[in-house]
Amino acid sequence: MANRNATLYIRITKNGKSSFCKPVYQSKGRLKPQYAMVNGEPEQHKEGVYYVRFGTDGGKQQFVLASKDPFVALDKLEEKKRWLHDRERQVVRSNPCQLETANKQAGHGRCG
Repeated sequence: MANRNATLYIRITKNGKSSFCKPVYQSKGRLKPQYAMVNGEPEQHKEGVYYVRFGTDGGKQQFVLASKDPFVALDKLEEKKRWLHDRERQVVRSNPCQLETANKQAGHGRCG
């Protein structure tokens, strides 16, 4: 298996060119909204969009759109890390709707 880690990046546009940069973190692991590290200095980029980068089995790195919202982006990063960790340990996750369907047949619970 390739890279088992996921990393958060922010895609910014500077001088008409798009690039992926590391986001700026505040205390307690919070993201500073719409800030990117450019040449070692934090810069605000209101057009910035967060992406999650991770490796595939073929060794190719993928960038997947996370969100423009920093809180949602951090949640998606943690979700991808859990997914990669579970895949490495070959854990099969059950679909929550399957559990809800079983509860529905028993007379309680909801699932679309």
